[in-house]
Amino acid sequence: MNECTVEISDEQKKKGEIKTGICYKCGSTEHRLKQCTIKGDSFAYATCFICGKQGHWSRLCPDNPNGLYPNGGCCNECGSIQHFKRDCPTLLKKQGIDDQQLPCLTSTTNNIDDNVESIIEKPNKTKKSLKRLKLIIIKMKIAIEGCCHGELDRIYETINQIEIEQKIKIDLLLICGDFQAVRNEHDLQSMAVPPKYRSMQDFWRYYSREKLAPLLTIFIGGNHESSDFLIELPYGGWVAPNIYYMGYANVVNFNGLRIAGLSGIYKSQDYNSGHYELPPFDEKTIRSIYHIRSLDVFRIKQLQQGKIDIMISHDWPRGIVWYGDTQRLLQRKQYFHDDIYTNKLGSEPLEEVLLRIQPKYWFSAHLHVKFSALVEHTNGQLTRFLALDKCLPGRDFLQVLDIEPMNPSPSSMNRLLLDPEWLCILTKTDHLLHVQRTNTFLPSISQTSFTPNDDDYRKVKDDFSNTFEIPEMFEPTGPIHVPGSGNIPIDIEQLRKNNSQTELLCLMLGIRNPIDVILNRKLQPIQFDQTSSTDQTN
Repeated sequence: MNECTVEISDEQKKKGEIKTGICYKCGSTEHRLKQCTIKGDSFAYATCFICGKQGHWSRLCPDNPNGLYPNGGCCNECGSIQHFKRDCPTLLKKQGIDDQQLPCLTSTTNNIDDNVESIIEKPNKTKKSLKRLKLIIIKMKIAIEGCCHGELDRIYETINQIEIEQKIKIDLLLICGDFQAVRNEHDLQSMAVPPKYRSMQDFWRYYSREKLAPLLTIFIGGNHESSDFLIELPYGGWVAPNIYYMGYANVVNFNGLRIAGLSGIYKSQDYNSGHYELPPFDEKTIRSIYHIRSLDVFRIKQLQQGKIDIMISHDWPRGIVWYGDTQRLLQRKQYFHDDIYTNKLGSEPLEEVLLRIQPKYWFSAHLHVKFSALVEHTNGQLTRFLALDKCLPGRDFLQVLDIEPMNPSPSSMNRLLLDPEWLCILTKTDHLLHVQRTNTFLPSISQTSFTPNDDDYRKVKDDFSNTFEIPEMFEPTGPIHVPGSGNIPIDIEQLRKNNSQTELLCLMLGIRNPIDVILNRKLQPIQFDQTSSTDQTN
């Protein structure tokens, strides 16, 4: 082997001009591979992750002569595209390691999909980019989770492992549905899943404050939820310290990020109905409760175009498959074929939302497969779409991204805020609230706009004293699970009890609580002691 001629002066080392590292060609710890002067493809100090031998890279591996992974995948052991050989469950079992003990497959890259490199903007390293320095500094690391299915412990453990291995700090976790906020055995009965799949899982420990979520967690509802609990919070609220539910539809702000969300899935037979369901649920309402309604979509569509950083939904927007690698998706989910080619895969209302508000990012779950897409709108605006899998070993259920807010707000760092535009929309559309099972049809957006004006903003700022921080006034509203105690009898009135978080928001905005409207209850002025409940995380 030729000797490397790179020389590093002490002055360069002091200035940090050359970072030390390990050169795979000459073995030096004084420079990186790019600074090495040895020519050729000899990498004596590299270890191949395909064959495990030292002396070459994986792309030059004799077991991989064409420079491609076998079977079009990444794993030389089983041909899977889900993992590398070093993480292969088959290989680990041969070595006597149980893959159930390992965290699920995650990604901490800035690419939504390694095969769609244009999904995430690459920073411009020219002099012009210096003007963006302040914005780049406040980029946040956001963890995106697909279907939670009650696996909070596993998700938080995986995030902790990523933080340790990557030496990073993740700022926020977004969960795209099927959260399963089950407080007790009774809540399990309000979840639309076969009895054999009903399990208490982890949430009740966070609800009881036995455990504390290690980072702010925001979630929307899916089609497998504890509806007895979530129905209390139609406009959103805390379900446990540091865990926030978005409600039927919502927009919140965190560190300058505007995050919009729509809970549930689309079913045409219930779309134009009101939110008429009340606990206890029957065989129909236990499912219809999580079907999205036209009013919630109508409200989201009032948002200004191009002003939302992140949109989260459980369903995929209809037609999104044509903006990504459709064939790769079909290789993994062959039974999607008919729905894709008849334009039935995904939600038609969410397609309308996508085309109207054009968020910077859109995250979804539901179909239990990772899929990315890049939507270029007619005005040149881009939406980066990512769907993730459910939380199981070896599945693509979690990804960490660096996301830069469109409108950074250093004054609101690490605080979750209500969104003034959304509050105005709730107020202006309250008269459209419909709580009957019958269909109702909303005004045409092209003819009637409920987008807030300057007077609306001034009023909501006065009503909230220009302070939109969401007080963490979480208090348990139902019994806490006691292991081994069995089902706890709960009367109907307790199931239909108002949540103080919903009451406070409705009083401040002068809008109606859907549960009160259904039961013909009158809005009563209630005094709240916020000083004793603003911080439940200590």
